Amino acid sequence: MVTKQIKHKQDDGQEVVLDIGAKAENVETDEERQFVTAAEKAALQSASEGVQTLSGKVGATGDTGGSATAGTVFGKLNKLIADLATHMGRWTEARAGYIDTIKTEVSEIKTSTDKNNTGSASGTLSQKLSHIIGLLTDGEIGTKLDEVAAKGVVKSVQRGTARTTTNTEGVCGEYAVSIPIATVDPDRCIVIILSGDEVAAGCDSLTADTLTISNNVAVYYMSWQVIEFY
Repeated sequence: MVTKQIKHKQDDGQEVVLDIGAKAENVETDEERQFVTAAEKAALQSASEGVQTLSGKVGATGDTGGSATAGTVFGKLNKLIADLATHMGRWTEARAGYIDTIKTEVSEIKTSTDKNNTGSASGTLSQKLSHIIGLLTDGEIGTKLDEVAAKGVVKSVQRGTARTTTNTEGVCGEYAVSIPIATVDPDRCIVIILSGDEVAAGCDSLTADTLTISNNVAVYYMSWQVIEFY
């Protein structure tokens, strides 16, 4: 126990002596009397180290050398600001003029592609396309295509084999066979019949949906083709 005397003089002039004492304890070993325990001190120390580490990563306002893989946060920000300033410095009036030129050209393209069904060889894109379509359908080119088609462009080819089995008198012999075919215009068709060297075979008749051929040998195979033109 540590004590100390304090003297005090009262209003009536009487002097009073008081003993004041304090019980001494070892604050290093008695946690109840410590301001901060060892565990709390360790936690504070760890937090302090974390703050110091974070501060090192953030850096100072004047840091330089920032990149995508190195530098403090301030260093990276300063690098970004410097790069932006460099790029903005390159934005001259000439470069700005390029944007105006692009805008004008885009506007012209829009105008040239506006829908217009009036055919014209020297008009907008839509007019030129209408002009081409007109030529292909009922214009000069379309007429020439029709003329080419009329001169013998093949429309369809039908072919197969047939065997004469009935004793029916035909143009080329007494054995004939009728073959169903897809509808054709007989006036625009030619018929080709192929048979053996010693067999007389030919086309008896051709209607819109039937080909009749004959030969002079019973039970004999022949090949045939019906070619239709436009």
